[in-house]
Formats: sequence, structure tokens, C-alpha cells
Amino acid sequence: MTDKTFPVLWQGTRDLMRRLEALGCPRAVPWAFIADHGVQCFQNHDQSPEVLASRGGLAPEEMLAVIHGGTLTFRGKQSYWRMPPEQSVPRLQEALRVWNAEHPEQSVVADSVRPRTDDGQEK
Repeated sequence: MTDKTFPVLWQGTRDLMRRLEALGCPRAVPWAFIADHGVQCFQNHDQSPEVLASRGGLAPEEMLAVIHGGTLTFRGKQSYWRMPPEQSVPRLQEALRVWNAEHPEQSVVADSVRPRTDDGQEK
């Protein structure tokens, strides 16, 4: 197990923050989850994982684009541009579940938020 994590960028309107929280979006993922895709980080963002982490990390849809070799534009084989959190967060959670099962020695307990109902109660 490792303690090093990569931040998931939570940035935007209050509505977006509430949606990310309600969906249980993680605040961080294991470092190796992204670092294994350093070349794609450069292709998508012209920055290394270290620089991206120092600037707040990647939003869920950006993270999916990096780990799946896609882009945020329409030129790539799969576009993640403007993917709503209701799609990107569950996909990210599933990708993390699979990655953690395949890499138990590198997994961490990601700092996540428990999903909540519309009235603020934990699900």
C-alpha cells in the first residue's frame, strides 16, 4: 500500500460541487493510477502528472481521458469533452475499482465523499 495520491479536481459552480459530492466523487486517487499514463498526460495537457497534481489535479472527465487514451477534443477516438459528472464519476469509480483489484499493492483508500440524497442525508 502507498500513501501517495493524485488529486481529483473539484472546481466550478456550487451546483457542480453539490453534484460531485452527491455522486461520491473521490477527492484523490492512487498516484500510480495516473502516473502509469504520463505520456497521455503530456498528449492531453502538455504537462507531467507532477505538474498537473501541483495545479490541483484533473477533473473526473479529464482523468478518464488520460487513463483511456482519449482526448478532450472531438479529434480523438473517444471524446470526454463536457461529459457530465453523472456519467464521468461512476465511470471513474468503476475504473478505480478495477485498477485497485489489479494493483492491490499500490491501492490506497481514496479520499472520497459519501453519496448523499437531495436532502443531505447519507445514502
